[in-house]
Amino acid sequence: MLEHLTEDILRNEQSKELIVEVARHEIGNREYTIVDEAPNKPWGAYFRFSEEDLHSFLGHFYQGDGYTPQEGMSQSPKILLMAPDGRLSWQWHHRRSEVWKMVGGIARIITSDTDDENEGEVYRPPQIVEIAQGQRHTMEGVGQWGVVAEIWQHVDPSKPSIEEDIVRISDKYGREGTTENR
Repeated sequence: MLEHLTEDILRNEQSKELIVEVARHEIGNREYTIVDEAPNKPWGAYFRFSEEDLHSFLGHFYQGDGYTPQEGMSQSPKILLMAPDGRLSWQWHHRRSEVWKMVGGIARIITSDTDDENEGEVYRPPQIVEIAQGQRHTMEGVGQWGVVAEIWQHVDPSKPSIEEDIVRISDKYGREGTTENR
């Protein structure tokens, strides 16, 4: 976990700015190279790191949990900070699969092979969910902040996935690319 994002901080009503700054400080302590960040997403925030940080990222967040990265697949590490009432789009991706490991707090994760949502389940550290390319998925806050160590697995190394590789089926914030708004 990011050591200073303690359960006490995640459970209490802390501002997004504080949560993001504590995470940024911890990331700096780990010397990860941030290649992209979005501290003002409506659902929370994220930090994406250089692929050169993957080995260190896996050693810190995934060591000893039985997860084995796919050989020969380009992979990008990322931290998601899910706000207590936040929700990702109900979405899927053309060029990536994802692995999410809860490393702090809790969040509800929903996956489906169709556009129909189900109730999903609440995840807590150290639970992992693997999301296949094209599989529908979302995550939502459950009354406190959730911290997820994510790995993008680029399915086509010659054309790596980008942040905009999102097909939104629905989105509670009405963002572009959504076929319906919730």
